[in-house]
Amino acid sequence: MSPRRPVSSGLAAARAQAADGRRQHQEWLDLTEVSGPFLTMPVLLRAWPQLDALEKDERARLRARHADWQTDTTAGRDEWVAYVLGRLLGWDDALAFRQGDSEHHGLDRLILRVAEHNTEVRPDFALVEPGTDLAVEPDAESPRSWSI
Repeated sequence: MSPRRPVSSGLAAARAQAADGRRQHQEWLDLTEVSGPFLTMPVLLRAWPQLDALEKDERARLRARHADWQTDTTAGRDEWVAYVLGRLLGWDDALAFRQGDSEHHGLDRLILRVAEHNTEVRPDFALVEPGTDLAVEPDAESPRSWSI
């Protein structure tokens, strides 16, 4: 058995930070629904090596909202999505959001009809430039005024 080499404090700190980043990402992934498209750990680590920390009160609010949603994933879905996108990620005024099955004139303009499958793909939300009205046709001068 060879003697163990001493690890520099910088290398040890980097390893601890990487392990902490993986733990943070895993905790975040545990809060996401994995039916349909989802992110994997390698993708998350490549895009965000370290997540920003949440303040204690906001972390408690996040866990409480998640628990509410898990109690009834159908009824609580809209509130969960609106909380995560609107408050937690700070989209607020940039979030065009459909409540339940209600009509949303702006979002309804973005429905994609797929004739060969006799179905429609209907967005539940869109990230838009704050102040943009999705119900109004964007002019040709500003093709990037909205996106889904």
